Amino acid sequence: MLGGIYIKKKDDFYTAKRDIVFKTIFCNEDKPDLLIALLSSILEIKINKFLFLNTELKITYIGERRKIVDLFVLVNDNMYVHLEVNGETTIETIFRNYAFFYHQIATKTLKSEDYNLDDEFIHIDLSYGLGKKEYDIKEVYTFKNETGEIERLTNVKGYEFNMDKISDMWYSEDEEFKSKYKYLVMLDMNKEKLEELSEKYKGDEVIMAYKTEVIKLNESERFASLVTYEQDIQFMRNTQRNLGRKEGLNEGISIGLNEANQKFARKLLADGVPINKIAKYTSLSEGEIEALSQDKSTQDIK
Repeated sequence: MLGGIYIKKKDDFYTAKRDIVFKTIFCNEDKPDLLIALLSSILEIKINKFLFLNTELKITYIGERRKIVDLFVLVNDNMYVHLEVNGETTIETIFRNYAFFYHQIATKTLKSEDYNLDDEFIHIDLSYGLGKKEYDIKEVYTFKNETGEIERLTNVKGYEFNMDKISDMWYSEDEEFKSKYKYLVMLDMNKEKLEELSEKYKGDEVIMAYKTEVIKLNESERFASLVTYEQDIQFMRNTQRNLGRKEGLNEGISIGLNEANQKFARKLLADGVPINKIAKYTSLSEGEIEALSQDKSTQDIK
């Protein structure tokens, strides 16, 4: 950090462990093949049909904060998949993710005049920070009674992958394991490790495509500014959250973040970034960004 600004070091390499990198590479509606391959390996199914769904959850009351999930898709016409990448995993993170997941279930189960019980609802956590020993590589959560003999909701499941343990197991001699989890392992590999991975699995188009995309992103100055902005905002949230806990400054937190988002949006507008893209990387609506584009102070930046 220099004067409150994060400076990207020469050897920094941003991986898909970061939300913004994951979303940019895998949540591309024009190029869904990478995401389809990743989900196919996670769910262990063949994906024939695939549809991106709205990742912004409906606001239900005044004052409720904007809620955007990492990924929400419809697979094979009857499976709703909600996925979150957790760069750091805490009980608060998991609680938030499942709160969003059940919100999605609530909005998708009501069809016509009855409840839709035919669709499947799958929540996936790709969790870093769980540690290599305490948790299994993959945990599956279902609704069962205390003895585990009765499963009440057979169409709702949660999967959590211990990404630390998966990365650690990559250095074992278990080739079957490596082949099974290669697409998860690659998510947090630097450039050198990706070269080794692509050499090991020559001809794997998914690994080659991901390697190309993530290297291209890391070489993009504009993308680096988005990533460092994300980190600055996270630092700001953490600082303001701590202040809020001590002094109850909830209103101040909201105002501070909004001002930061507006400042960043003005810079992106000046660079010619489309409004819908700016909305994706800030908490501003497209209407708010459109209003900023007409503001004289924004035009002066141009």
